[in-house]
Amino acid sequence: MAPSWQTSLNLQHPVIQAGMGGGLSGARLATAVSLAGGLGTLGLMPPQPFQQALHEIRDACGDKPFAANLLMPFVRRAHVEACINQRAAVVT
Repeated sequence: MAPSWQTSLNLQHPVIQAGMGGGLSGARLATAVSLAGGLGTLGLMPPQPFQQALHEIRDACGDKPFAANLLMPFVRRAHVEACINQRAAVVT
């Protein structure tokens, strides 16, 4: 039986990609993980590129879940608004 988090997120595989900031965990990697049935995670970057990357992930993934990783010392209101607007399934 799959764990409840796996079921509630509708993941095919119990894989959660780490949210690595600084451009290591960008839109391409997060999209690939989510499309493969795991939970792709976008790492933190400046607000404007972060918003654009979340938009790219949402467009590519459709209804598949993805996550966003916010590092609290660096998070800005624009980061939170982007997560809400692009309907990130999980924010860490």
